Amino acid sequence: FLANATAPLTNYRIEKLSGDNQVLRINNPGEPLRIRVTDGGVPLTNFNVSWTFQGPGTLDTNTTTTDALGQSQVVFTPLNSGISFVRATVTNPNGGAQASADFTLDTPIAVLRLLTLSQQSGAVGSLA
Repeated sequence: FLANATAPLTNYRIEKLSGDNQVLRINNPGEPLRIRVTDGGVPLTNFNVSWTFQGPGTLDTNTTTTDALGQSQVVFTPLNSGISFVRATVTNPNGGAQASADFTLDTPIAVLRLLTLSQQSGAVGSLA
């Protein structure tokens, strides 16, 4: 007879480690959005993380798995200007309760500044 049991998760949580509140440039990947999943301070390994987003962009993947440190990450690339929101969600396999962490990313509109030239005179090619 062989039985496998999973201990109940008592203090299950997800926390943001890095990547929140980035200011990004269109079509340039941002820094990784990194989270850690723990139970009572103990990292949860091989835990599935679902990533969703709202806003003009893409994620490099929609599902990741936590590593030996309980960490996981994705990279967001904005495709247009605006505010984007990314959510990492994990589900407690013992009770179905979800925990999530939200990231906010800003991709401002590129502003071009027109330079006005003062009236200058001098021979072409000279330093006037």
